[in-house]
Amino acid sequence: MIDLANELTSRSELNIDPNQVYITGFSSGGGQANVIACLAPDIFAGVGSAAGPGLGTSANQYLFVPWNYSDQDKATLCQNMSGNYTADLTTQIYSTIHGSNDSSVAPGFNDHGADIMSLVYGATVQGQSTTIATGGTKTVYSDSVGPRVSKISVSGMGHDWSTGNGGNSGYFVNDKVDYPNYVTQWFFDNNRRINNGNNAIDADEDGYSSISDCNDLDANINPGAIDICGDGIDQSCSGSDSICSSWICKEYTTYNTYHYNASPKRATYWYYNFQYHYYAKGSSEELAFTGPYSITTVSETNQGYFEKGPCL
Repeated sequence: MIDLANELTSRSELNIDPNQVYITGFSSGGGQANVIACLAPDIFAGVGSAAGPGLGTSANQYLFVPWNYSDQDKATLCQNMSGNYTADLTTQIYSTIHGSNDSSVAPGFNDHGADIMSLVYGATVQGQSTTIATGGTKTVYSDSVGPRVSKISVSGMGHDWSTGNGGNSGYFVNDKVDYPNYVTQWFFDNNRRINNGNNAIDADEDGYSSISDCNDLDANINPGAIDICGDGIDQSCSGSDSICSSWICKEYTTYNTYHYNASPKRATYWYYNFQYHYYAKGSSEELAFTGPYSITTVSETNQGYFEKGPCL
C-alpha cells in the first residue's frame, strides 16, 4: 500500500502543498469520499461528495435512507474511524451536492451527509438556505471561526455529476450547476490548514471568505450574480467577460437524428429499453419523442447550448 502522506512530503518534484489536498467523488465515489473523510483526515483538507450514499451504509442501502439511520451515531462512527488522526477533523471542511430527482441514490443522504459532518466538526450554526440560480438551495454550516460544511440541493436534477456550462451532456452528466468550479473555490476559500483559511472573514455571510469574495459570484450558484452574457459567469467579477456579444436565440425543427448529426451537435442520445432517447445538447433535457425519426424542436439559447422547445 502506498503511504500517501509520505508521498506528499517526500516527492518534492510534485510541488504539492500537503495542506491543500482535496478529494471529491460522484455516486459510489461520493460514498467513498464520505468514508475517506473519516479514514484520512490527516491527508485531505477538504472532501466533496456528489450524489453519494451515506457513511456507514451497506452495499444495498442506497435507494432509500434506512429508517434507523442516526446522524449522531454516524458522527461517532466517523470520529472512531479517524483513530489517531481525530484532531485533524478539526481543520477539515466538507461539501455535498445532490439532485432532488435522483432515483439511483436517495436524495435524503444529502441532508444526512451535511448533518453528520457538522456534528463531527462542531459546526452547529446553520445558515439560512439561499436559492441557487438554476433551482434549488445552498446551505452553509459554520463553527465559531467560519464555514465548515456546504450543502447544495439541485431541483429537478437526477443522478448526475453537474458540470456547468461547457460540460459534456450525456448519461449521468448534467449542467445545471458548475459544481467542479464551485467546490474548488469552496476548498480554496475556506481551507483551515493555511493562514487565510484560519482567519477567514465571511463579510456577506454567503459561506465564502471575503479574502476572495468576488470569486463566489458564479452565476450558476449565486442568485445575486450579474450574468449579462448568459454564460454562467458574473461579469462584475471577471474583466474578460465584462463585454460580450449579444446572442439571438435560434430554433431548429427536424428529425432527432439530424439534431444529433448536426455540426455542432444539437442533441445526444442514449439507447435503453429498446428505444433511442434523445437529449438537448447542453441542457440535457429529454426531447419529447423517442426514436431517430421523431420530429422535435430545439432552441439554441446560447452558442452551442440547446434547450428543448422553441425560443421564448
